[in-house]
Amino acid sequence: MIKPLISSPVKTTNSGASTGSWLRAQIRVFLIFSVLALTYVLILFRRFLPPAAGWRWRKIVFRFWARSSAAVLGMRISVRGTPPESPYVIISNHLSYVDIIALATRLDAVFIAKKEVEGWPFLGRVIKAFDCIFIDRNDARSAIRVNQEIEAAFEGRKGVLFFPEGTSSAGTGILPFNAALFRSAANRLYPVHFVTIFYRTPREQMPASRSVCWWGDMEFMPHLKDLLRMKTFKARFVFGDRPVRSGQRKDLARQLWQAAQEQFVPVS
Repeated sequence: MIKPLISSPVKTTNSGASTGSWLRAQIRVFLIFSVLALTYVLILFRRFLPPAAGWRWRKIVFRFWARSSAAVLGMRISVRGTPPESPYVIISNHLSYVDIIALATRLDAVFIAKKEVEGWPFLGRVIKAFDCIFIDRNDARSAIRVNQEIEAAFEGRKGVLFFPEGTSSAGTGILPFNAALFRSAANRLYPVHFVTIFYRTPREQMPASRSVCWWGDMEFMPHLKDLLRMKTFKARFVFGDRPVRSGQRKDLARQLWQAAQEQFVPVS
């Protein structure tokens, strides 16, 4: 007998879990893995296509994965502003592992993720197939390589997105930006766009700062279980009205942090 990922509760928990929410979570686990498996099969066809057609196919499949996953999770998305057109470099504040799903519903970007993600069972392989750039934050040489890959992606007329805070937060504010990954944009005077994201949950559910945002010493599996039990939540992001340029990476990071902070809405 296969043990379910989320064991059945006998009474309501602090997150509002019930028999109904337990069943919802089990269905979502099945659907998420089904979407992921189908996505991997679809992206494999890319290897049979020439580069330009392969990139177009990648964008279609990536958008399918993101929108399907958002629907399965009960994520309702609203957007203010206009996403940039390729090629672009864009940064975002970071609140949760679901940020990528939300942002990928509107952006066909190459995402930069921590090195550990590459080793995740199956999921790491899928993410790698979408050209994700992996960075080892414990290795200074890794930032040099990633900056080169950012430059190559931009010159190849692709979009690149990364989270300069370096970690996720509770959404009370935006953490200081690490300037390391702004080097290529500063050296080439690339315009860097920005987007801010925040979440809301219905009044009867746990606040988004605890149920959607993943930060501090929160354990992943308990947090994911509670998220899967939730009926719905809202993701809203706002695209900045103008990109920022600077020939100095620290100045670029500072200007972008200030611009993002001005339009940021705290998570409650």
